[in-house]
Amino acid sequence: MKIQNLASRFLVSALVSALALPLVACGGDDAVGAGITPPAPTGTIAPPPGTITPPLRTLTEGTLLPTTTQNLLLDPGFALTEDGGQIAGAFLAVYEQGQGQLALDVRLDSTSPAGFAGGVVLAKEPKAGAEKSRSIQFLAAFTGGKGPFVAKVWVASVNEAGAPRAFPEDGGGFEATILDPARSSGAGAAVLARDPEKTKVANGRTWVLYQGTLTRDLVGGGMMIMTTGTKGGGFELAAPEIVAVSAVAAGGLTRGRQMRIRDMRASERAAIATYGRIPKQLVPAHARTGAGEGAVVPRPNVGRKTKR
Repeated sequence: MKIQNLASRFLVSALVSALALPLVACGGDDAVGAGITPPAPTGTIAPPPGTITPPLRTLTEGTLLPTTTQNLLLDPGFALTEDGGQIAGAFLAVYEQGQGQLALDVRLDSTSPAGFAGGVVLAKEPKAGAEKSRSIQFLAAFTGGKGPFVAKVWVASVNEAGAPRAFPEDGGGFEATILDPARSSGAGAAVLARDPEKTKVANGRTWVLYQGTLTRDLVGGGMMIMTTGTKGGGFELAAPEIVAVSAVAAGGLTRGRQMRIRDMRASERAAIATYGRIPKQLVPAHARTGAGEGAVVPRPNVGRKTKR
């Protein structure tokens, strides 16, 4: 029995050694170290036909908001505009002549001055031509108070199809204005000026900055209104902002040059009146989001008759 056990152990040991020999001879650091050097690659290996090469990615910085937290505008990212909301404080689009309302498209573009946090609104009437269009007024109310105020908005020009084009030297009819409803019968309009030193080119678009400083107080609030003019095509708007200088620490706000004051136009007074007809309604948060009890409460439309 002892002889058989010894024979069995010897046989198993021999088999293990035999199986290990090919593994040792087939590779490992010893084989490479014996003077065998793998050939160097002769070129770049091309991907198989039909393979889509992914674009190079570049990390960029973003913010949680499209503008500063001291912005007096309720919806600088146009979320309410995109959602079709017409509530006091949101932006409203009307035709300059006739005051008919229209819905504007909002898109997200991380390369715009609004970055990741806000939308870009397309202020262009649907039937705009290359050289002629109906003028649109895009306006929103904000709380006023003690001046001065610094206002700005980024603007890009588009053609009749909505594609980017070079920004017109004369502004293409675009104008950004701060209105003082308390001075509607006189010099109640302050015009922002284009800053030639503030231009951004991204994604085929040329963004220019309109900004200015209003030194007077705004008793009872103000209105920001942007007018597209009648010279064809349209404009894209991003990151509108109005900040009271008193709300910002000294040196923390860059002021533009003082705004040009002019009389308020009849079409601007009509736009203020249209905006003022937006029903004032408080809606519970759970109703607006659809969460919790109750159904979603529809936002009121301007001019809609409501039962009391």
